[in-house]
Amino acid sequence: MKLTIESMTYGADGLAHADNGKAVFVQGAVAGDTVEAEIVQDGKSFMRARTTEILEPGPDRIQPPCPFVGVCGGCSWGNLSRTAQLAAKEQNLRSTLERIGKFAPEQVNDLVQPIRHTKDDWGYRNKIELEPTLVNGRVRLGMHGVDPSKIVTVDSCPLFDKRFPKALKSVVGALNYLSGSHDLGLERVGIRASRRTKALEVALWTPTGSFPRSQVSRVLADAARPTSVVRVMSKGEKKARRVSKVEVLAGEGSWTENIADGQMRLSAPSFFQVNTKGAEILIELVMEALDPQEDELAMDLYCGAGTFTLPLARRCDFVAAVEAYGPAVRGYYLIHYVLSGCGEYLAHGERHEVLAGQGVLILPGEITTYRADEKEPWHYVWIGYTGKDAAELTLKAGFSGDRLVFNLPEIEETCALLRRAQEEMRTLRLGELGALGALLRLMAHIGQHN
Repeated sequence: MKLTIESMTYGADGLAHADNGKAVFVQGAVAGDTVEAEIVQDGKSFMRARTTEILEPGPDRIQPPCPFVGVCGGCSWGNLSRTAQLAAKEQNLRSTLERIGKFAPEQVNDLVQPIRHTKDDWGYRNKIELEPTLVNGRVRLGMHGVDPSKIVTVDSCPLFDKRFPKALKSVVGALNYLSGSHDLGLERVGIRASRRTKALEVALWTPTGSFPRSQVSRVLADAARPTSVVRVMSKGEKKARRVSKVEVLAGEGSWTENIADGQMRLSAPSFFQVNTKGAEILIELVMEALDPQEDELAMDLYCGAGTFTLPLARRCDFVAAVEAYGPAVRGYYLIHYVLSGCGEYLAHGERHEVLAGQGVLILPGEITTYRADEKEPWHYVWIGYTGKDAAELTLKAGFSGDRLVFNLPEIEETCALLRRAQEEMRTLRLGELGALGALLRLMAHIGQHN
């Protein structure tokens, strides 16, 4: 069937119409192309087709830097120019607002603003994931293909951060070598890189059980020079597996990224936007739209690792962040104190219920999870601290590895101390000594009552 591609749809397909007027979603073609295609699905209201030959390329078709475009499922619009991609995305949004949202065209014109985008067409992703497959009896790593049942073996990815051009090949080579003599039990492999912090983390997702820790960490260290190598262990049914533990094999045990005048430290299972510069544009848009003031309260629902929470906290009096947080690892001490409601805190395989008038200390480098109760969600205040004397200060307050939950029933007094410490540490109004004094008063208060 000969078809002319009229536009791009959400996902990977181009849109054309058959001679009878039926819509055809065409795989492997971009807007403007004239193609020969074979029908793979003929439904009542639409058809799906696969391109067999490009008869005449459209004006916006380009030669991409990746040879796997159209085969790998990671960059389905890679053959389309950046200008045409942006125009297609805007048109899709406008069409959705009109067809599904029932907005009038003039309302859509008022709502839709010009797209704000990053400069990089390629080389911007801070994360890629690889799937293991068996090739001639040996484990090989690759990416999901356009055909989801197939894995495309690769040793480079032009979408991945261009400051780390050899990272993917090094990791793939090291794990292929290790799999020749060890059963690694790999379920997937994640690689995160930051051009800003120079952090490079390799995360190996496996079931629980025995694992050649020292060999894996040594070979990966020699091959890729990562700043962190972790093993993420999961258990349960394949379609509903959950993380049971994150084990540090080498290095820092977490990945850091600078974003929006701050730095975030994330564990391998934690979600983070794959395009850091794109995330900063989102933050700018949120801040411009909300225009938060110093005396205002902000609520960040489904806050994740805090991509929006932290910028809001720099502008607002207080931010209520709502999320089941974790598993995550932090590079600093963190105190949570519950003002109302309740929730649970999980660490070292143990669950602790935390009620109003109680608090919990989260240690740096520890894998932790916490979540609000569904019926009585908590409202808490928090403060983080670090430094060369942080460990000693923590011990003097009465904390230890097996004693992290504390009781402070004088909620108003404790909240006032926390808020004062937050303010001094945030603004350094009285200098570093003033901020330290506020933190010492808080820790002394905790120590006296526990």
